[in-house]
Formats: sequence, C-alpha cells, structure tokens
Amino acid sequence: APAANATPLAAGLSPEWAALIEPLTVGEHGVRLAAVEAGDRVLVVGGGVIGLGAAFAAARRGAEVTISEPQAERREVIAGLGLTAVEPAALAELPPHFAVALDCVARPETVAAAVRAVGRSGTVVLVGIWSDEVPLPVSRVVENETRIVGSFAYRHEDFEDVAAWLAETDLDLDRLIELRVGFDGVIDAFDRYADGSFDGIRTIFQPDLEEASR
Repeated sequence: APAANATPLAAGLSPEWAALIEPLTVGEHGVRLAAVEAGDRVLVVGGGVIGLGAAFAAARRGAEVTISEPQAERREVIAGLGLTAVEPAALAELPPHFAVALDCVARPETVAAAVRAVGRSGTVVLVGIWSDEVPLPVSRVVENETRIVGSFAYRHEDFEDVAAWLAETDLDLDRLIELRVGFDGVIDAFDRYADGSFDGIRTIFQPDLEEASR
C-alpha cells in the first residue's frame, strides 16, 4: 500500500478504537459534503456506526443533532454517548426545520423521511445504500428546492480528522463495541446479523480470541 495512504495514530490509542475509524469516517465525509455549520439542525437517519460517525462529526461542528433510530437498545447506547435519539415515528411530529438530513440507511421510508424533515433549501445527503433504486418524493423536493447529495466513502483528510478526534475525545466509545470474536466466532457473528438475532453497533475481530464473547 502506498505510504501516503497511511494515517498516523496517537500514542496510546487502542487498536479497537482504531478499528472504528473507517466506519466513523464514512459519516464524517457526508457531514463535510453537507458543509454543516455551528447552529445547524441536523438529522441523522440510522443509529449504526456510520450514522454515529455522522452525528459525532456534526456535533463537533457545533450542530444540534437528532438521530432517528428504531431500536430501543441502540437509542439507549446513543443517549449514553450524549446524543439525542428518537423513534422514526416521532419525526412526523416535528416541524420540517432541519437544515441537513443524512440518510445512513437509504430505504424508501428513510429517504422519504429525510426529504420531509428538511426545510426549504435544505440538504439531504444519501450515505447508505439499501437498493439501487428507491422512490423519491419529487413534489416535496421540487417545491422545497431540496438539495440532494450523494456521499461515497471518504477522503484521506476525513481519516486524519477522525483519527485525531479519537485521540482527544472524552466519550466512552467502547459502548459501540458490542461483540468481540476470534476466528471460531466470525461465521456465527455474520449468521446472527443475517438472521436478526443480533444487531450490535460494532463487532471487533480479535485473532487471539478462541471463541466469541457475548
């Protein structure tokens, strides 16, 4: 790999936290593209690790952040990290007052919710990919002059910014790591995600573990 692609880590930063950089950086890039500023109301749809990356990035810029997340367990984790999380149904009760909405899921219902949540001339950033094609509330987009932006992966400066933030933050990001597996636990972890019996925010692979710790 080219040396220019390497991102230095601060001394003492744990390998587990370093493993969080890549997904958190996906959200960071979306926030950078939206040009979020202090005082902006920002909605993040989806409280997974990428959505949390977007929420952290927006909060660092001084935005007022709300996360829409259907799972109660995740909402508890999010609240423990000092962020505001609501059920998706609660969005219908809020006025369309968000300047930016970042959809980190991109299902038909989440795209529609993001579009309806922003005010006039608001920005919707599509970060997640659920399907190649999803319906779009075109009338709302046109009438509100909504700006829709696609956000793909990240840039090197996004990596550097997130790595630097991890070295400084007082947040307990261990809350994001809900499962650790060794070689013997990898397939089981994927199976549990696939069948819906487990939906932890982040699973860490540790080669020296002999079996999954649950």
